[in-house]
Amino acid sequence: MVNEKVLVVQPEDLQSTKMARVVGHVMSVFCEHPNSKIAIHIDPGANPYYMSFAVKFVNGDGNFECVEVKPAGETYIKMEAMRSAVWKLNAGRALKGPFDVRLTSAVTKTVLVAKCVIPEKWSPGAIYHSHVNFAVPKFVHKKPVHKKPVHHKPIHRKPIHHHKPIHPKPIHRKPIHRKPIHRKPIHHRKPIHRKPIHRKPIHH
Repeated sequence: MVNEKVLVVQPEDLQSTKMARVVGHVMSVFCEHPNSKIAIHIDPGANPYYMSFAVKFVNGDGNFECVEVKPAGETYIKMEAMRSAVWKLNAGRALKGPFDVRLTSAVTKTVLVAKCVIPEKWSPGAIYHSHVNFAVPKFVHKKPVHKKPVHHKPIHRKPIHHHKPIHPKPIHRKPIHRKPIHRKPIHHRKPIHRKPIHRKPIHH
């Protein structure tokens, strides 16, 4: 069965968002009713021309792939989903009871039929209990696996002996004997005789 929770935010609480919206939050909860049977809650606005009801006390998540109703002497007619767990049928003609209701689970695809769950003289707003329900899924509890401890053998490694330090041998280089450089003496240079420069007098 699906439990529906609606959270309504007032406009005065949304002044900072500059948008007034109604936020709806729907939660699907897995339910178990091991001692209960499926019940059909007729909508208060239902009539012979318009059938509407909610499916209650369903084991599992309560999601249906298909909900069908079978009037007396007729075949199954597919209903339309209105909201969570509420289904409707606008036949456009008067339907007579008693009614069979066939439910198809959306998860397991299991088909369940509630025979004559809605009586011939049904009343809007009434709740009618069936004699069937979906099986409660059994959860398999696996035994914990106890693994044996693994004892690793110790690894004995050989000690590492560092190599002896290497002392490099001294290098004895032969002395280099260079020949002396004998430069020739520089003889005295001849004096340079320059001609005198005669400039014209400047008359102001």
